[in-house]
Amino acid sequence: MCDKKGHLAKRCWSFLKLKKKQSANIAETFSACTVQDFNNPEWFLDSGATSHITNNLDNLDVSIIYTSNERVLIGNGQSLSISHKGSVSNIVPQSSLVLSNILVVSDIMKNLIFISQVTKQLNCRVIFDSFGFAIQDQATITVLGVGRYENGLYVLDKHHCALASIVSSNKPRATVRLWHARLGHPHFHLVASLSRIGSISCSDKLIQIDYSLCNGCQLGKSHRLPFSFNDKRCDIHFDPLHCDLWGASPISFVNGYRYYVVFIDDCTRFSWMFTLKHKFVFLYIHSSISKIHYNAIFSKNKIISMWWWDCIYKY
Repeated sequence: MCDKKGHLAKRCWSFLKLKKKQSANIAETFSACTVQDFNNPEWFLDSGATSHITNNLDNLDVSIIYTSNERVLIGNGQSLSISHKGSVSNIVPQSSLVLSNILVVSDIMKNLIFISQVTKQLNCRVIFDSFGFAIQDQATITVLGVGRYENGLYVLDKHHCALASIVSSNKPRATVRLWHARLGHPHFHLVASLSRIGSISCSDKLIQIDYSLCNGCQLGKSHRLPFSFNDKRCDIHFDPLHCDLWGASPISFVNGYRYYVVFIDDCTRFSWMFTLKHKFVFLYIHSSISKIHYNAIFSKNKIISMWWWDCIYKY
């Protein structure tokens, strides 16, 4: 420290002088705090505290006299007395953010919220970023409170209205389908669950809406649009006759069959199915079925409608 020999560093005159100067700077820093700090109504988040602390008894909704002999030890080594203990429930208007076990220390300069106590008692998480923070319920993902970053400290915004308070007000509510679109097209049962826990407010019920998918879900999530329901039937047999050819299968059936064709009578829904080894065999089967139908109904004006559907591989 002083480049002289014959003594230990902790007994060096230069070291003792520097230590005395640092102590004086700390004392000067604490004495520089004005009286206005005691009247600061803001609440600051603190990860180093062991309990919620306030300097004003009026900040509490319910309070009792603190009878224990415990004291609060602050950074400069000074211990402060505790006068009362209580809780506050309206720290954020219309929010479920409740602070309990708050100690009233009249000599403290700021109102402190102990982060660990909040997360344990309310089963919530506190998310920080460079602009501020958010207190969020882990079960319902409801935002209980937000705050701002100011002069190196995180300050709770007491004018914030949580999502649960907004949707529980008398403002107009939205339908289930509108919430479904707003939330990015989740399943309708998820929208109903959010409505039950109070995260959103719906003007109708899930059982009252059509369960069919919306256009956005059909176009964005489906590989193929669903088939429309067809309840029409012909009054005459074999008028028309529907046909569906499928193949080729990547795995051969028994005896090497890789295709199958189905003929369905539109009137009776009676079906015929044939297995094929090769696709060109379908032409012979189609010709045979046409002759059978012609002989059965004595007419050449009947129609055989066909859909050629190669699901896996193109021929």
